[in-house]
Parts: sequence; structure tokens; C-alpha cells
Amino acid sequence: PHTTYGMTKACAELLLADYSRRGFVDGRGCRLPSVVCRAGAPNAATTGVYSAVVRETLAGVDTSSPIGPGVGHAVVGHRPAVDALLTMHEASATAVDATLGFDRTVFVPSIAVTLAQLDAAVRAAVPPHAASLLGRVTYDVDERLSAAVGSFPTRVTCERAKAIGMWGDELTAAD
Repeated sequence: PHTTYGMTKACAELLLADYSRRGFVDGRGCRLPSVVCRAGAPNAATTGVYSAVVRETLAGVDTSSPIGPGVGHAVVGHRPAVDALLTMHEASATAVDATLGFDRTVFVPSIAVTLAQLDAAVRAAVPPHAASLLGRVTYDVDERLSAAVGSFPTRVTCERAKAIGMWGDELTAAD
């Protein structure tokens, strides 16, 4: 892990695996990418700007990003994220044991998008007569933050998640 946040997640996953191995719980974990669009006001998370580009733009609010427009990041929509959690929850213990073994956590399928692609997708989804109501996205790039987000994985192997029944290849920016 590159951050304290990542180290905390790794510790939780190791505990989940150990408690499952010992029979205390039938533990299952999902590594969620950034969920776009997150509800509520923008937060301090570096990757929160991926939600802001969608949420604020549609609300007619201008937003400024410290992350460069070409920086890719793994995202998933809220509906596919919930579907993934439900799929993991509803999978039979036999299927989970056979597929996951002792490593009880999977990567939820995602797509890699840039802020420029998200902004373009939002604008393409709005009828032409409403385009003037959209907020503007500007960039006040912080190279350190852009480099940090750019170092996060954008493409992950989701074969184990797919084997449990999660979708994958059909995800698009519309999701």
C-alpha cells in the first residue's frame, strides 16, 4: 500500500481472511473503485473530483479540479457498485470457498476514465437545449496530487469477481 488508507484496508482484509479461515465468520470483501457519483457535497478525498465533475456539472455549479484532465482513474457507478455488493452477499458459501479460498476479497469490476472523458460523457448525456445550464469544469492542476492519483491502479484483474457472478467487460462510461 502507498498510503495509510491503503494499509488500513490491507489490515482489514487480512483479518477478514484469518477470521474466515478460522471459521469465526463467512467473510467476503469487495474492493470498490471510486463510486461516481457520490452523493452530497464535495469532500476532501483526492479522488472526489471524479464525482464532482459529474455531480456539480449537472447541478449547474462550476467546479475546479486539482487533478489534470488526462489523469485516468478506476470508477464504477452507484448501481453497479450496489449490484456487486449484493452479488457477493448472495453467493453461496460453497461458491465463495471454491472461488476465493483464503483470499476473501475481490476487486469489483470498474472502468478507467479521465476527468475529460467524464466531463464529455456528462455533456453528451444532456439534451442540447439544457447544455447552457451545466456547470463548467476548470483545472488548477496540482502536479503532486495528479501524480498521486495517476499512480493508483486503473485496470485490475476481476476474474475472481466475475467467477462469483459479477459483471465485467460490458461496463461503459454510462454505468
